[in-house]
Amino acid sequence: MLGQVYVKGSARLATPINLSADTVAPNVPNNAFDAIYVGVTGNIVVDTPGVDGQRGSTGVTFNNVPVGMFAVSCSKVYSSANGTTASDLVGLNW
Repeated sequence: MLGQVYVKGSARLATPINLSADTVAPNVPNNAFDAIYVGVTGNIVVDTPGVDGQRGSTGVTFNNVPVGMFAVSCSKVYSSANGTTASDLVGLNW
């Protein structure tokens, strides 16, 4: 079903994302969140980690992210001053 994410198990670590400053994934596996819980819909600007030695992407904007689980691995979430309009965000790790 579009818009829903199914994962095995439950998140073992939840980190509130402060939108008054850019949030770098602190002390979590691979220095990246596995997903983001979105409480209020809007745009989310992130950096993604690289894969297999490749460099990740920076400043990627996802528009109109709906409320719920947003399945994106990200090493940084940009502040509201830098383009993120979604709110009540929580970084999750499994």
